[in-house]
Amino acid sequence: MRLTLFLLFISSFCFAQKEEIIGEKPVLNPPCEGFRESTLFDGTPAIIRDCETGEDYSVATSLQELNTKALALSLKNQNLTTFPAEIFRYPQLRVLDLSGNSIASIPPEIRKLKALKFLNLAGNKITNLPKELWSLTDLRKLYFTGNKIDSLPEALGNLKHLQELYLIDCGMQSMPAGLNRLTELRILSMRGNRLTAFPSIGTLTRLQNLQLGGNKITALPDDIGACQALQELNLNGNKLRSLPASFGGLTALQRLSMNYNELTELPASFPELHNLMRLEISDNKLSRLPDGFGRLAKLNSLDLSYNKLTELPQDFSGLTNLQYLTLTKNALTSLPQGMSELTNLWQIILTANQLTTLPPNLKNLSRLKYLMLTNNPLPEADMQQLKREMPKCQISF
Repeated sequence: MRLTLFLLFISSFCFAQKEEIIGEKPVLNPPCEGFRESTLFDGTPAIIRDCETGEDYSVATSLQELNTKALALSLKNQNLTTFPAEIFRYPQLRVLDLSGNSIASIPPEIRKLKALKFLNLAGNKITNLPKELWSLTDLRKLYFTGNKIDSLPEALGNLKHLQELYLIDCGMQSMPAGLNRLTELRILSMRGNRLTAFPSIGTLTRLQNLQLGGNKITALPDDIGACQALQELNLNGNKLRSLPASFGGLTALQRLSMNYNELTELPASFPELHNLMRLEISDNKLSRLPDGFGRLAKLNSLDLSYNKLTELPQDFSGLTNLQYLTLTKNALTSLPQGMSELTNLWQIILTANQLTTLPPNLKNLSRLKYLMLTNNPLPEADMQQLKREMPKCQISF
């Protein structure tokens, strides 16, 4: 019964991800954008808010509940094998959720649903998309995640109002050049596909979140630096060997993940990412960091483990907000003298390097709780002295 509602607001930016902690404060949900869903205690949709208009749509959860005034329909997880033809009798629908079924195809009659703004077809068995789909030019949010769609047509660019596009684990091999016509796009998630290249996206100046992890991309488009609203970029698990010179143009970027690539260096423009808070570049082939790296003053968490770094830049002391530093399995023989100035550090992991000495005054790191130095040729006497000087820090060596 719908007596007690448990409201679960799902932000358009928070999709299947854990809450991140930055600067000791949780990342708050952004203002309402796109759509937000309120559900019953059992997860059944109850109300969907259109943040653009401020309207609330009551959600019908069966075909029997549909009428000429209904604006939202959810038939997710209903074991459907075909797209219900009855839906086409209600062209006023703005929200349609058919996720979690076994639908194999979309009828061309989809063109009748011209008022649709939100279409969720995730978790079905769709392999082909009808040309009529691209006539739904009022779409704002589109989910194809978990289907088997290896490519999209140039007509994707017809969806000029699209703000969010989810194509996770679809087996995608390519994206059309028409992608750059989606100038309203805020979120593009394409993790776990088979992309080897990516088209020009310099016109996507409103893009805030780009998820391309788990592909086979060897190079990013040269114009990526024009995406100046981009705040989160996931490139984990690709085959990137370098980054475009324009990369430093991503001045709004806050979170950048590039683990498990083949990067040998970072571009000279990299220190221009002055809003960067979290940076992960583990399991690459970096031998040095670019000049000016210390200008990334907002950086809170840095993971450079499993690279080939032999030294850190002297301006490393400029990372004054740094709390978490991971440098496991590099080839470091020493650390910058200014390391002791990073007084916000809470955890340092230096396991499996070639350190023979540590900077003086490391004891000044009064907030440091964990210091991991195992598998380094450091003198035992020095380590025992450090433990006496830093009794509140857990030191392993």
